[in-house]
Amino acid sequence: MGKIIDCAQYDPAWWEFRCGKPSASNAKKLITSTGAKSKSCPDYSRYLAGCQFAGKDIDAWEGTKFTDRGTEIEAEARAYYSLTKNVDVDEIGSFTDDMEQYIASPDGAITSSKGLLEVKVLKPVNHINALLYYKKNRKPPPLYIPQCQMSLFVSEYDWLDLEFYNPDLPALIIRIEPDEKVINCLACQLTECLKERDNTLKILESL
Repeated sequence: MGKIIDCAQYDPAWWEFRCGKPSASNAKKLITSTGAKSKSCPDYSRYLAGCQFAGKDIDAWEGTKFTDRGTEIEAEARAYYSLTKNVDVDEIGSFTDDMEQYIASPDGAITSSKGLLEVKVLKPVNHINALLYYKKNRKPPPLYIPQCQMSLFVSEYDWLDLEFYNPDLPALIIRIEPDEKVINCLACQLTECLKERDNTLKILESL
């Protein structure tokens, strides 16, 4: 099982630990939903090098009213999930690997069942689009697959429930299990990402 970093998400200690590490929330910059290499990987690696050099996020983003709303409603979404599934959901800081090279910060963990919870609180039209995509294809929208697969990879948990939640619209919970093809590509890309990050950091430090 992946190591748990016991600090609240978005606290200063969480940001400090996350700095310069590949994260599940940015997994789409490493791989595609089908398990192919993402063309964004080199630039992402260099960005991480810049963060390590500066000791902080060099591209800090303050968010929008929609991301702020998502944070506010996340607790409500966890409560809905807990009631619907009749399970206890633990809030955790993050998972990392044994060498603490990369990080995943799901929105909850069902530790009794080795399951994770990832909550998406989207703009209403995007929420509806996600529901329609699942209704038509019976699978999660591709945009969210890399993050979910990396969370499973880092945590070494058995499954992840992806929850689309909006208090005014139907909710959707999709069970996702590890995809061997995607995770194998992810492992390779993480190795390449760390190598490129470290090489770039050496150059920055030499200037």
